[in-house]
Parts: sequence; structure tokens; C-alpha cells
Amino acid sequence: MRPPPLPSSFGITDPKMAEWMIARLQPQPMSTYLQAPPASTPESRALPRAYILCTASLISYLMALFVTRARSEGWQVRELAADHEAELTHPQELTNMLIELAV
Repeated sequence: MRPPPLPSSFGITDPKMAEWMIARLQPQPMSTYLQAPPASTPESRALPRAYILCTASLISYLMALFVTRARSEGWQVRELAADHEAELTHPQELTNMLIELAV
């Protein structure tokens, strides 16, 4: 099991939010990093897909490969000026983006 990273590695700098997050983080199995996801099907490929790149994230440069692949497969790619945990740090902006994507 991989121990959970510190909240600061996700861009969480508010002490109260960091405390809240630490209480909920759990170790993650290494297989989630090493095991390939299930193969897609024609039905799943027919569904609309989107990728949200959080551009203020410390790891956004690592996500370039995923953005390139998403675009090559016809996904909508959106950018959000937020860290990795946008649902905590930018909930309204993320909610607005998800609603736009769902319409």
C-alpha cells in the first residue's frame, strides 16, 4: 500500500482543510498505479467524454500525456486554474464546468 501524500502535495494550504483531508485520506493500493484499466467497448466509446486539466496543480505537467490522449480520442478537454483537489479548493468553478459538460 502506498501511504497517502500530504495535503500540500494536492495544493491544500488552508490548515483547517488540510486537517479535514488528513482525517479522510487512506493508503492506496499500488495496483491502482500499475494495473491497466479495463478495455473500453464500442458502447463505452460512444459515450461523450471529457478531461479536466487542473492547471495550477504541481503535477499538471505530468498530465500532458493524458490530455494528448484525450484529445486524440475526441474527448472535450477543459482547463481549470485550480490544484488537483478542485472539488475542495474551487467547488463552484468545478461545479459550473461539470454542469456545462453535462448539457
